[in-house]
Amino acid sequence: MDRLPKSGIHLPHTANNRVLTPFEYEALGLLWPGSVSLLDYQLTGDAQLERWLRRRAQDGLQVYVRLYAAVKPDPAQHAARLADIVRHYPYATGWLPANEPNIEWPGETAEGINQWCTDFWYNANYYRVTEGLRFRLYWPPIAQDAPLSHTALWNSCASSINLFLDSGGGIAWHDYYDPAQPLRMLEQEMPGWLHDRLPFVPTLIHECGRKPGIPADFLALGPELINRYGNHNMPGSGHTVADAITPWLLSDSSGAFDGHAWQDQEGGFRQVCFDWRAFGP
Repeated sequence: MDRLPKSGIHLPHTANNRVLTPFEYEALGLLWPGSVSLLDYQLTGDAQLERWLRRRAQDGLQVYVRLYAAVKPDPAQHAARLADIVRHYPYATGWLPANEPNIEWPGETAEGINQWCTDFWYNANYYRVTEGLRFRLYWPPIAQDAPLSHTALWNSCASSINLFLDSGGGIAWHDYYDPAQPLRMLEQEMPGWLHDRLPFVPTLIHECGRKPGIPADFLALGPELINRYGNHNMPGSGHTVADAITPWLLSDSSGAFDGHAWQDQEGGFRQVCFDWRAFGP
């Protein structure tokens, strides 16, 4: 059975020594995702999950790994950490060096984010040149509707974005939406120079789903996501040009069963699983 890269899933966080449960593996087997997003500590800290990912990467699963850092990291040390992980897990499709730096790095400026991404790229590229390591970097997703505007930030960071894209890398973004505004796609808010490049570079919607604070209507969720991102049985449907889409709302950021959209508290599948598997992008 072919894996469709657009029909992906963002795995739930498994902090504090939590690992994926048998129910969750069962749901993943049903969903048969074409792509998954996860954090680096999940890759290195859960041997069963790592074996699952490694084997399914041989079947075409695309694996996107975000490097986690509680505070803004030193770019040279962060690149060295990336290189060490790549040596052990070379099958990953793409690597995201950061997440929403416009809100997760307090007091950060657009100039600071642009410079950090540039410095990180040059430090990471050192390992490509000196060791021949092969890895694809994705310019990190930024927070929507933050005080440091995502639309202005893309323009301010044009030099580092183009550095990533010109070297064979990609760009990732988030796409949280309000069901009352179903056609507001974040990629349509990108500046023209960036939006025009999207069909020609690797692209990933790393997190997406209903905006935080808007309850997940489990019955409406599947058709809603499919209508938004496309139907693989209907070529040309949907609005996104992204190569891969890994929604939160097929899992849950907290790792708590009562937050899952894809399963009920007993591990039973919700309709969204069947909808996303059968008709998703």
